[in-house]
Amino acid sequence: MREAAAIPGSLVNTRLNNANANRASAWNTLDYFDPLRLAPGIHAATLISAGGKDQVCPASTIRSVFDVVNAIKTLAWYPDLAHTSSQAFYALSWTWMEMYLTP
Repeated sequence: MREAAAIPGSLVNTRLNNANANRASAWNTLDYFDPLRLAPGIHAATLISAGGKDQVCPASTIRSVFDVVNAIKTLAWYPDLAHTSSQAFYALSWTWMEMYLTP
């Protein structure tokens, strides 16, 4: 969240700026539910995607969370994808779930 707060156009940056709250006191509150802080507690198989042109949830913030997940994990990287869904990711999701989430 702190990293995203500094990235112009990111969701966190935009929301904090709109509330005139992009400062340390707000970042301290965001720390309580920052995915980067919570991700080390993930132990279930995890599939994450990131788009290289996503300015709302920048890839660097997604990657930092992915790096601290303590489980079987896959990062699906789409260099030309903005902040949207992807047919390729949906197709991967079904295959991935069959591999890791079915008995």
